[in-house]
Amino acid sequence: MAKVLHRPGRLRPMLKRLHADNYRCLVGFEFKPSAKQLVIGRNGTGKTAALEVLAAIRDFSSRGVPFDERLGGSTLTRWRPEVETQRFELDVRLDGADYRYELAVEDHPLHTPRLFRVNRESVTYDGKPVFVFEDGTVHLFNDRFEDKAQYPFDWTRSALATVQERRENTKLTAFRRWLRRLVHVQINPWRMSSRSEQEAPELALDASNFSSWYRHLLLDDARSVHEALAALQAVVPGLEGLDAKEAGLNVRVLRASIRTGDKVGSYPIGELSDGPRALIVLYVLLHCALKDGACLLIDEPDNFLALAEIQPWLMSMLDRIDAEHAQVILTSHHPEILNQMATQGGVLFERADGGVTSVRAFDPGADTGLTPSEIVSRGWESA
Repeated sequence: MAKVLHRPGRLRPMLKRLHADNYRCLVGFEFKPSAKQLVIGRNGTGKTAALEVLAAIRDFSSRGVPFDERLGGSTLTRWRPEVETQRFELDVRLDGADYRYELAVEDHPLHTPRLFRVNRESVTYDGKPVFVFEDGTVHLFNDRFEDKAQYPFDWTRSALATVQERRENTKLTAFRRWLRRLVHVQINPWRMSSRSEQEAPELALDASNFSSWYRHLLLDDARSVHEALAALQAVVPGLEGLDAKEAGLNVRVLRASIRTGDKVGSYPIGELSDGPRALIVLYVLLHCALKDGACLLIDEPDNFLALAEIQPWLMSMLDRIDAEHAQVILTSHHPEILNQMATQGGVLFERADGGVTSVRAFDPGADTGLTPSEIVSRGWESA
């Protein structure tokens, strides 16, 4: 395993807190993740919901994605029909300052068909406003916290997503850049297409557009791609190359060069087994996305992988988090991940009687003589 050089003197950007209310099973939900955060819990306890809501906030408030079923609609907590507002807060530590993003999404009670709108959207820096969108009006503050611009805006969209970067709003710009770089994946190699018709600057949730994202990376960050390929060659038997080959006008097919004996064949990645495809995505994420203070959310990275395959990736990831001053929040039931991360960086999501999700630190108990994975396999983690 190549040694990762650590960079002293940099401050780690950190998601310090997520608050969500009236989103699926998240009611009055508080989650304070660490830099190396493992989320443990039985199926249906809200692990995926917590990652989904972070990605939904990112897409709405930084990428300009309009309201869909990811906010409002079917994501409202079903057993609280009288509550028509979803509320979210993100606390983020950036460059030694504390940012808070607030979003309140309201179901308009008098509108047919159903209409969701922004009741309030705001960003504060050490408690002072740098952006406020409320009652249909945007207030933009400069770096001296002066309210310099006000204008009406469509309250069915995020006003923050439309703010232009300027020299006088660098504090707000820093938060928006952090939010844009938050990455959320739940890899499904069955959905991965070998074919790419255009570059994709962001990876899809299920990695279905991986070929297009890889095509973008080849032009945007070739050095990191080369590092990822070198790491992959050590874990994918026979892998010698991974290239986007021309296959028509603006069309490329991502092909893997595989050595078998003294012969090298070129195969579309869609023809590879599920495990190698998942490994390819994980290592490219590791070298091309987990860098420069990024926050990476991975839902069950161990799916489709053998026991011996997850351990080298896991150790590289843990080392790289420190080297890049980054943050990773992942969910997993894998025994190797549980044993490596649960004691130092594990939290347990629970739902009593199918109610709301609660969070507490994973406690292996005293003198059990069992590993975290053995405790979880026996169902004793909730005892």
